[in-house]
Amino acid sequence: MKRQIDTWLAVAAVLFTVLVVLVAFLVGFYSNSGYTQFNFQLFNQVYNILEKNGLKPLPAAQITEYELIRGLVKAYNDPYTVFVEPPQHELESNQLEGKFGGIGAALQRDTLGTLRVYPYPNSPAAEAGVPSGSILLSVDNLTVDSDTPDDAVISALRGDVGSKVAIRVTPQAETVPVSFSIERREFGIPSVSSFILPEQPSLGVVKITGFSATTADEISAAVQDVGAQGAEAVVLDLRDNGGGLVEAGVDVVKLFAKAGSMIIVQHQPDRADQVTRTLTNGKYASLPLLILVNQNTASSAEIVAGALQALDRASIIGKQTYGKDTIQLVFDLTDGSSIHVTSARWSLPSNPAFASGAGIVPDFPLTLETPADSDYYQAALEIYRSNP
Repeated sequence: MKRQIDTWLAVAAVLFTVLVVLVAFLVGFYSNSGYTQFNFQLFNQVYNILEKNGLKPLPAAQITEYELIRGLVKAYNDPYTVFVEPPQHELESNQLEGKFGGIGAALQRDTLGTLRVYPYPNSPAAEAGVPSGSILLSVDNLTVDSDTPDDAVISALRGDVGSKVAIRVTPQAETVPVSFSIERREFGIPSVSSFILPEQPSLGVVKITGFSATTADEISAAVQDVGAQGAEAVVLDLRDNGGGLVEAGVDVVKLFAKAGSMIIVQHQPDRADQVTRTLTNGKYASLPLLILVNQNTASSAEIVAGALQALDRASIIGKQTYGKDTIQLVFDLTDGSSIHVTSARWSLPSNPAFASGAGIVPDFPLTLETPADSDYYQAALEIYRSNP
């Protein structure tokens, strides 16, 4: 299975055969282009020397396999081609699909390293009554403190849909711990939130944290929501948005673009360029837009900002963006791990100023080194009021 994202042994004859197949899969496409074949004989020689002469026992087969793969990926010398082990791959897949089986809560460490729980609205955690911002003390038999790896906590919170997990928390401003038994269920991870700017009731803000399969629908619902509250224009907040699914970014552009608009061109070696255009007017093709970006706005988020800027659909406010113009394919491997492979580049034909590593230049740059939220929203407010 593969997905497009923008946006990282031979212990016995059987294990050696597994390794040959695994590495051959990863490097096999090089063999026809003069790539030097992997020297398994040399590897086996080193393995035997370590086995017979080493003071320490050899590592487990899987550890050796994974280190070999990491070495190959590192030698490939592409910062976005990465090998991902099974636990992290499962988390990434859920995020990209916009689904998560668990209690439906965000976990965030505060400045002291304390892990806090923030239930999503209508989630199992929220329905159980877990107070937002509570300090997480334990998950079943796992004690949680500042040294507990986040992956271990996430793994403990997850489980079969319908099963129960016990958590113990201390609510904010309280000292007495509280215990909850929560039934796990599949829960959609919201990538979009919205609100009306208090200083300007006719200006709605739609914050987008990533691009998953559900993002375009979430944005459409958020725009409708702020519109129902009186918003006549919308600010798309793409700050600190590192991207996600390329097609999700394209779908968001289609919401706001007019028919016949050219969005992106994908470039792959030895293949014709793939051009993506809009066929019809988007649902919000006439809605006044502003877009907030910063130096961490990347990949699919840059597609949205750059395309809408070039199509004269939105003015960009903030800091110059990251400048990531590559597309990765995610290949699922047989053991539940995956490899992300850079397979193409994209360009914005309507925005030739965008370049890899350079990013998108805002129409209204903020000169402060680290602008606060209030600086961004104040700038958006002033620009909106000056262009009614």
